Amino acid sequence: GSVASAIATRANLWLDLGQLARALQDRELARRAANEPVEERVVALLDLRLATEANVRADAAYARGRALLDEQPQLAMELTARLQLASLAPPAEALVAARDVAARARLAEFRGLETAAASRTALAELQSGDAVSAVAHARLSIELGRDQNTEDLSWPAIVQNAAVVLQRAGHTDEARRVVSRGEAWLREIAGQGVPPEFRDSFLNRNPVNRELLRLATRLR
Repeated sequence: GSVASAIATRANLWLDLGQLARALQDRELARRAANEPVEERVVALLDLRLATEANVRADAAYARGRALLDEQPQLAMELTARLQLASLAPPAEALVAARDVAARARLAEFRGLETAAASRTALAELQSGDAVSAVAHARLSIELGRDQNTEDLSWPAIVQNAAVVLQRAGHTDEARRVVSRGEAWLREIAGQGVPPEFRDSFLNRNPVNRELLRLATRLR
């Protein structure tokens, strides 16, 4: 891989650990090192994640993400970008995009992207008032996800999305079980896979992880 791609990968790791300032530093280094179109696309995907998770330069990230789709990137990159863009789009547009990505990911046997698309579809359907379909897709995302992060959403994000849908649809006990599973996974990863100096930020400064823990507390 290239230097720019390696730096962007490190920036994503900093985001996982809840270290936004370090992620932004590496984002700037990756941008400066990106000399090829594929490297610029990697930085564009990083910018979309920064926009969706930390509201960093959201308008610019959205515009660059839309432009990326016109550059005929590899399929996995295209589908990831479409899902990230959907999170910044109006609910109706997000629903169409998520359903389209789900179908294409299934056909390509991209299980992680199919999982993320099911999760985003569930949220969009809930917002559109289709609770029955939202619950079905929330359950599908948990079934497909199997405690794994995806190219688009982390496992804690998938758990959180599913739990929100289930709770709002009246399935509070099921939501509680899903969140309990996600919390146990999160704390296991923090204890066994995260360096001690970053455990607190992983749990409490990563916005997705923090919100999952808050949701677990509320559902107890």
